[in-house]
Amino acid sequence: MHWILTSVLIAGTLTSAAPPNVKLRNLEPAPGLGYSIYTDADGKAFWAQNANGAIDVNLTAIGFIPTASGNTTNFNEVVIDPNGDQWIIDQQGDAVKTSTNTSVAAADFSTATISAGGEMSMFVRYSGSNAPTLTQTIVGQYSLSIPLGTTLLGFHWTGNDTHTTGSNTVELTITTTNSELLYANYTVLNALTGAEFGQNQSITINQTTPTTGQVTAVFPNMSNFGATGFIIIGKPV
Repeated sequence: MHWILTSVLIAGTLTSAAPPNVKLRNLEPAPGLGYSIYTDADGKAFWAQNANGAIDVNLTAIGFIPTASGNTTNFNEVVIDPNGDQWIIDQQGDAVKTSTNTSVAAADFSTATISAGGEMSMFVRYSGSNAPTLTQTIVGQYSLSIPLGTTLLGFHWTGNDTHTTGSNTVELTITTTNSELLYANYTVLNALTGAEFGQNQSITINQTTPTTGQVTAVFPNMSNFGATGFIIIGKPV
């Protein structure tokens, strides 16, 4: 019996011949990003996403906030959500948050000027894709809604005595779909002089939590400013 040695001697070194390249034919396009080609025991090629169980690190922010289970993309990946928080998603679609973003770079700030029915213009600073929205329930009562994936960083809000309730208050309910309680530090200024008002001027701000994900702040005696008006500065804590 004769044996054929599939090796060649090059410059005194014994090397093995490389396996031939096989051109793929009639393979359907991949169903999405992140798929690789694998073969089964019979040599048939197929597309699969992380079939080998490897963990990939995806540093580009994904367009959703993962849930504890039921995620349908980004299997076996470490991902960053729109808030900058880090998650790991396994191949069953279960996810665990591994770290929370505690700072936002200045370049990630966005600003917008919003109002409810043309009243009480509010300048907001936020991070995220979508700006908060301001609506009016009745004169003097307003609601600031923060979309999913958006973090409110602060605001200043202008108005005058025509924007108060019949009991001379201004009420602001902040609602967030992120299920956070948004207590805030508030400062009230005279819009004309910039002088700060507080408890000495009978403005004692009361904050309550009607439901989870909401905080209502009540500002009393706001008609004291007259037509000159006031500025409310708020920063969630």
